[in-house]
Amino acid sequence: MKTVKKSLRENVLVNRLRPFKESKLFILLLSSLLGIFAGYLSIIFRKAATFATNLFDSGQKIQNFSFIDLAMYIPIVVSIIFVIIYSNTKLWGARGFSSILKAVFKTYGHLSLNDSFKKLGLSILSIIGKGSVGRESMIAQCSGGFGSWLGRVFHLNSKKTVRLIVSSAAAAIAATYGAPIAGILFAIELLAEEVHVSLAPMIIASLSASLIVNSYGLDPVININLWSDVGVKDLYIFAILGVLSGLFGALYSHASNIASKKLYGKKFSPLIAGFGIFVLITYMPKLTGGGYDEASLMIQSNPMVNEMLIYVVGKALITIICINSGWAGGHFGPIFSIGIALGLIFGAKFSYISTSLAIAGAAALCASITHAPLALIILTWEMTNTSDVFIPVTISVVIAILVRDVFNVRNLYESPLIDLLSKEKNVKNEKTIKQIMEKKPLTVNSDQKISDVLYLTRTKKQTYFPVLENEKLNGIITRANVLHALEADLHGKINKEHLDDKVCRWTSSIEEILIVKENDSIKDTAHKMRISGINISHLPVVNNLKEMKIVGVLHSEDVLKALDV
Repeated sequence: MKTVKKSLRENVLVNRLRPFKESKLFILLLSSLLGIFAGYLSIIFRKAATFATNLFDSGQKIQNFSFIDLAMYIPIVVSIIFVIIYSNTKLWGARGFSSILKAVFKTYGHLSLNDSFKKLGLSILSIIGKGSVGRESMIAQCSGGFGSWLGRVFHLNSKKTVRLIVSSAAAAIAATYGAPIAGILFAIELLAEEVHVSLAPMIIASLSASLIVNSYGLDPVININLWSDVGVKDLYIFAILGVLSGLFGALYSHASNIASKKLYGKKFSPLIAGFGIFVLITYMPKLTGGGYDEASLMIQSNPMVNEMLIYVVGKALITIICINSGWAGGHFGPIFSIGIALGLIFGAKFSYISTSLAIAGAAALCASITHAPLALIILTWEMTNTSDVFIPVTISVVIAILVRDVFNVRNLYESPLIDLLSKEKNVKNEKTIKQIMEKKPLTVNSDQKISDVLYLTRTKKQTYFPVLENEKLNGIITRANVLHALEADLHGKINKEHLDDKVCRWTSSIEEILIVKENDSIKDTAHKMRISGINISHLPVVNNLKEMKIVGVLHSEDVLKALDV
């Protein structure tokens, strides 16, 4: 029955939609579907998290039992649940935007939808347990998983699937903060290597997600629509704030990277965060949770400086511990609230622009830590609804970025991926493509004729030829391409006039094929071949993606032999 259903699905979704799915419009249609998914997911996730937390905070009673009596013990219970789950499954924590990066640059567009929803459940548990974690990263991961699933369902190649996954990051920011333009820029800055193929889908996904959330009348998770006018004489204050934000951002990133190496993946590390939150609920409850409500309250009430100092230091510590000890969520939301507190500290002597300093502090600190300055500048503009933010916020953000660059601290989202890749490089005796590929393959130039290729297929018994232009790989031509060029007309006559056509006319371009590097591992290449959605028998092998010099051809049967399949 499953086989019949699968073949029916493939017949309808793949074969019948084949002409349409090759067009750019199809990717845009899937991007709009992805944005709608992200929008509704954001709504459901926000309401579920609100219901769960209010259940234990409202004091609701069942007979003589009050849920509020259990509230302070919930973090310990949640941390024990995490330890049990991590001990019996392959799951560990959830860092949404890092998973997006891994899917784009490591797994060639593969992001498990099933695992993403499991990690969304872990994120809800973290919110119930008052963990200091952000929500938007898990929406991004689930949306990315949905995009990857769409790619597999419609047999899209890895490049098109990656476009959908990249778009999920834009949709998550747009849905959470009501800022579609900032979402697009955030995805571009986070995934800079993919902007040339992802811009249009990102726009569609981001706008779709934002429209869905707005149609339900939901406000952004943080309300900062309180900008105060800033005079030219006060701009130097924002410059100093940028320096402080850059310094604190560098310190936060460095501390988080150290904590990641010490805590992440350790069996009992969730208990550290659980007991930490338990103590904070007892003595400093404002430091618990994602910081969204506290951010809005702080900017409206202007609390005391000593309270803000405690909040900045305490919130940073508990956020680093939570995220790196397996509590599921992201950095963005808590960092934003820390930045607001940092701005209010600095604005204690400048009360007439304290709200503006708080907003600029949030943007500068987030930009320093996430390495997304343009996105944060535009985010403050979209959330405050005034163009007056541009000059002061830009000054703070730019200076914060410059200060952070002095310390050369790694991006928090990229750091887990870099650590993963460095570990893989240390694996000894791992076979590479160079060891199993066919070396010195026959090639053709793009200005040669189809008749030349036809002659080679007959005399050399080879059906696959890399096409070179200026000694660089420009595509491939196979016997199937030649047969297509000489395809018979309605009267059964071969189109012999195409024998004089140049090879470049009938070449499969590099965007339509998979390319591997000679130093790629066989295991990674096999995974790339599996999820590509392309019928593969041969792959061109190049020295690197910059020079694109052809060094060999990889046969699929050689991969299977190397893997002992």
